[in-house]
Amino acid sequence: MKSEVTILIVTHNSLPFLKATIDSIKKARTNIRFEIMAVDNGSSEETGTYLNSESTRFIRNSKNIGYIEAQGQAFQKIESPYLCSCNDDILVTDFWLDKLLLKLKSGERVKIAAPVKWGSRTVYPYDQNLSSRQVWEQVKKGWTGEVNPYEIVKRFTKGKTLEEFGEDFRVVNKLRDEIVESPPDFVAGFCLLTETAMWEKLGGFVDRDMSGYGTEDIERCWRLGLAGYKIIRVGDVYVHHFEGASVDRNNIDTSSMLIKNNRILLEKYGKFFWCWLGAQLEVKPIEEIIRNHWVAGKLLQNSPKEAIPDKIRCAWNEYAANYN
Repeated sequence: MKSEVTILIVTHNSLPFLKATIDSIKKARTNIRFEIMAVDNGSSEETGTYLNSESTRFIRNSKNIGYIEAQGQAFQKIESPYLCSCNDDILVTDFWLDKLLLKLKSGERVKIAAPVKWGSRTVYPYDQNLSSRQVWEQVKKGWTGEVNPYEIVKRFTKGKTLEEFGEDFRVVNKLRDEIVESPPDFVAGFCLLTETAMWEKLGGFVDRDMSGYGTEDIERCWRLGLAGYKIIRVGDVYVHHFEGASVDRNNIDTSSMLIKNNRILLEKYGKFFWCWLGAQLEVKPIEEIIRNHWVAGKLLQNSPKEAIPDKIRCAWNEYAANYN
């Protein structure tokens, strides 16, 4: 029977996290028919052996062709009506896919449904003086010894199951479904569910001008939003993201890739972005804008000075002088 959802995972030499990810997806309770498609992006032979043993549909590349390129490669082979793009370092909760798909089908203009995760703007349920990002970074930094994703996350959840933690996280932070304002905002690409056929109409799942790692998730959401579609961040679906498993473990320097891809993004959508930012500056200080829209600060940081409109550049220079 044909799968309703293809779960796409690109991996590069992060086997302990990949195993935990696939194990978590397979064990989570669900009523959705799904398949897992993995792109082994130039990993050691051990990764291919593992994927074979899991009877997972996978593509093996002889070298790391880049995360963006691998996603585009795999998209050409997806036959399911829905695509769930996931990083290779996540743990999911029961019925995560069911809830995301329900939200995706909740309105004809809704085309991406994404879960919540720890972050700078949410407090940690068991110490509300700290953000959930601060605690997660402490846990990551404090871990020594052999990598064990389940034990690492158990420290973060104070021994509770991920389902229990996710519910505590939702209640303490009063999380609800949120329509993401895109552009300028976006949902991170660590986990998102979307409609396959729509991307064929919008030119593909990834921007072919971008390469390597980073910014593809921003571009994807902006392209979708400017086409008149909506993105929902689903408040009662928690997916844990270890963040950076492939990049950190393989010492991949993404800084130059991010700058290049950010500039490609602004070449395509700069007219909208600069108009939006200029209008925001009429009513808000730049500090508030950057605090509420992280991506604005990152794009300003990575833009050539001459590309920034004069009024915005003056505000940015003043901000950078005071906060750097």
